[in-house]
Amino acid sequence: MIGLTGANGELGRRIVEALADAGAGEMVLGTRSGVCAHAPEAAEVRAVDFSDPAGTRRAFEGIGELLLISTGADVEEGIRQHRVAIDAAVDAGVRRIVYTSFIDCAADSPFPTAHVHAATEAYLAETGIAHLNLRDGQYMDRFVEFAPGAAAAGELVLPIAPEAGASFICRDDLAAFAARALLSPSLLGTLTPTGTRVVSYAEATAAMAAATGSEIRFVECEADEYHRLLLSDGWSAWKADSYTRFFEAVGQGRTSAVTGDFAALMGREPRGLEEFVAAGLRGSTR
Repeated sequence: MIGLTGANGELGRRIVEALADAGAGEMVLGTRSGVCAHAPEAAEVRAVDFSDPAGTRRAFEGIGELLLISTGADVEEGIRQHRVAIDAAVDAGVRRIVYTSFIDCAADSPFPTAHVHAATEAYLAETGIAHLNLRDGQYMDRFVEFAPGAAAAGELVLPIAPEAGASFICRDDLAAFAARALLSPSLLGTLTPTGTRVVSYAEATAAMAAATGSEIRFVECEADEYHRLLLSDGWSAWKADSYTRFFEAVGQGRTSAVTGDFAALMGREPRGLEEFVAAGLRGSTR
């Protein structure tokens, strides 16, 4: 039987839908609350709390293929949570773990969450359990989220050069990829699903302008200024620091690798940013 954690998250709920669309039968959906409103009829929803190792082990019983969705906690807590999940999976007899890592998973990255991914991938290898790391490309969904505010302000302000970019890919495509990978038990090692090319922040801003019918200019700001802006918007100190340093990593080219892994597994290319942003602002990204 297959199972996944984080089934109520932005990526998790899309993976549940992709699994159902792929005809997956019985599955275990792990959520912190033990409730999942979008669970398919044949799915069993179980509470998964990584602060409770014994409970996590019980939640993983009977699962052969487990998709571990990274939690998004700060570095120390994220590493601890993932270790609890991996240990519980090993103890429960899970055969293979598919882990949602990130394209920037280098221990020397300025992006703090990259350190969580580096440590988790290393721990998976250390345990000896069969596993597949999915080093997901950078989400293009952010530009749909940015667009209304940027259109109203007439500018998109970020702490990065306009010519910098990434091999953006959307959550829907990453979810479809993860579902296919979970249902393919022979896949092991590492796959890196990305977009087909590097798109600069200037190009992404132009795509938002075209989709909204507004004039939007890209404005590069200083990292300290952006950090203060996030704090003033109510972000926690950890999240503001992490997100600001994320752009430093992007500026170093750490999210710009382009691979053919998506097309090789899915038999099609991922959606382009311009098409996705236009569809997203029409209310449909499917």
